[in-house]
Amino acid sequence: MNSVNSSRSSLQIYHDAVAEQPRSSEGSEKSSVHNERSQTSLPGESGGIHHVARASYHTANEAALHHKLAVLFGRHIDGENAADFHRLIEDRTRQLHTMNETPESVEAVLAKGSRLDSVAQVARGAVRAIPFAVASVAFDTFPQLSAFAEGAAQLGLHAGLQSGIADTFGCALLDKATANTQWLTAEPSQLEPVMHQVSEQKKPSTGRLAGENAAAIQSYSARNLLRLGTSAAVTAKFGPATAAKVDTWLTAGGGVVAGGLMSGATHAVDSKQGRVGAEYLLGRTDWKEQYTALKNINAFTAPLAGAAKRLAKLPLDVATDGLRAGREVLSAAGMSKNGLLAGGFAATLSARSAVSQAMKSKGFNAASQAAMSHLTNFALSAPVFASVPAAEILAPEISDKLTQKLQENIPKAVQWGADQLQARLSSHGPGRPLSNS
Repeated sequence: MNSVNSSRSSLQIYHDAVAEQPRSSEGSEKSSVHNERSQTSLPGESGGIHHVARASYHTANEAALHHKLAVLFGRHIDGENAADFHRLIEDRTRQLHTMNETPESVEAVLAKGSRLDSVAQVARGAVRAIPFAVASVAFDTFPQLSAFAEGAAQLGLHAGLQSGIADTFGCALLDKATANTQWLTAEPSQLEPVMHQVSEQKKPSTGRLAGENAAAIQSYSARNLLRLGTSAAVTAKFGPATAAKVDTWLTAGGGVVAGGLMSGATHAVDSKQGRVGAEYLLGRTDWKEQYTALKNINAFTAPLAGAAKRLAKLPLDVATDGLRAGREVLSAAGMSKNGLLAGGFAATLSARSAVSQAMKSKGFNAASQAAMSHLTNFALSAPVFASVPAAEILAPEISDKLTQKLQENIPKAVQWGADQLQARLSSHGPGRPLSNS
């Protein structure tokens, strides 16, 4: 029911916008007259002229295709760009008809692209969560990584710092392997002018993007809730030592799942906000090649083959991108993120230690202590997680603005100092020391 209402709404937006455009001639005005009955002919019908908005087609299939595309592009159409979108829709309609496409076949191809994009985005997030997960397991497994830490605060600080560095460095190495995974999206330079303009308008502000990612990363908080219940149950059944081992691997495995869920959530938001979607494929300058490739690929074997190729190239990526990955660690985004993780983990682990000690002194059993420790972790780590993507997104912008200010003000300050010195020298005359003034 909702999809039907949405389709009607998109069509109405399009038809209303096109109706506001001036007509070039009396004949054009007559040919553009249409009503619902003239727009709902079945694709298989032929004969007569089918009018849709200001376009005229010789087949009902073309009219139906036009309707289909008007729905896809409808959410981006307004009074200013209606004429450009009308030309784009009419062009795609005629070409798709020439390609023997129907609304049903177009829908099937685009639905395939949507499914592939969703799966690829979740997989991408899961893969990029691996470096952080590996660092977490290593910190718990190898005592050498924490031997120099004294007390809970230092232990948390080193855990956060090491995990953050591993995440920043590892994700930079994975950039190429996890790039270009989407069918229903495009770079602005790959789009027709009217869709290029739309893509620029749909870009979220850095503040909004930070907020969306701060919400999506709470998938890690959901993982921590799972750790809470599991740790308490395993501690009660098998003891604290076994529970600690289980928690280490649950942290890592759950982190990979959480990374996938986070990426899937951000993709869903992008789709809802009109930043990605079928219109971005059909709005490309090379749309026909992309559409044909999407139509012909096998939805099951192609992703596996693509993943195998990316994995085979990963050693080369690691060898060639190591220096760049190192620079990412020292970038404004990297240092901000790692600093927040170090400080946040230090505070969280200190609080967990204090809670556990207090409960132990009151005679609570190990399972209860584990449950309250993880509850504390859940409550305190949620804002830490939320701050991480915000820092990564906002830090470069803040750094750039600060750098610009320094570049503008330092020369002025130097010039002012030079002018002051020159004025003092001139006021004393040649050969007279400043101290005699």
